[in-house]
Amino acid sequence: MIAAGKTTYCKEEIRKDPNKIMFPEPSFENPYLEKFYKNPKKWAYTMQKYLFEIRLDFYKQAVDLAEKEGKYCILDTSVQTDWTYAYLNYYYEGNICKSDFEEYEKNYKMITKMLRKPDKVTYLKCEAKVSKKRIYVRAKLNKQLDCENLIKLPYLENQKTCIELLLNLMNLETQSDCKCTPTIFVTKNWDDFGKLGFFRELISYFLKGLITIWNVGKCIF
Repeated sequence: MIAAGKTTYCKEEIRKDPNKIMFPEPSFENPYLEKFYKNPKKWAYTMQKYLFEIRLDFYKQAVDLAEKEGKYCILDTSVQTDWTYAYLNYYYEGNICKSDFEEYEKNYKMITKMLRKPDKVTYLKCEAKVSKKRIYVRAKLNKQLDCENLIKLPYLENQKTCIELLLNLMNLETQSDCKCTPTIFVTKNWDDFGKLGFFRELISYFLKGLITIWNVGKCIF
């Protein structure tokens, strides 16, 4: 969920245990983000392919560290969740045409089927109206994310639906696959997430003088 508090949650986990390794959400460095929000029909598919490649690379790095070095890796957003954005922009928003989505989904299924499953999935459950407020706050603190204010409430409501659909599909897949260790699924109500962590993050940037910038062996996402 956009602005649910994933980055803050991950950073709090790292603060409690510095031995964990965090892979951040790639959207903060996304060259298509502003273009997409201004003209979603033109840029949705291009941006989705770009983000999928980055998320895939991050996930492979995390799996490599987990398997070869026994590291505990946390992914802010993983390659599996990339599907929710593509489906959202195809089925609900109409920003991706049917043929492009089918091409994307075929590639997505082929690649993710070969990947190691995450050991644990933590779902930070957040209502759309709460997410919308957080988008406004972080855009005030980071002008690069000001374009996210163009997001409408129905978009966030549909995104929540897509995320929960994916979780159900992953859960069913895990239960039917007897060859691998089952993925653990955890849901946290994140409407009132760690206010202390939020202010700790915010104050640290004020102290650094970076007032306009705010980015609030297992593989976890």
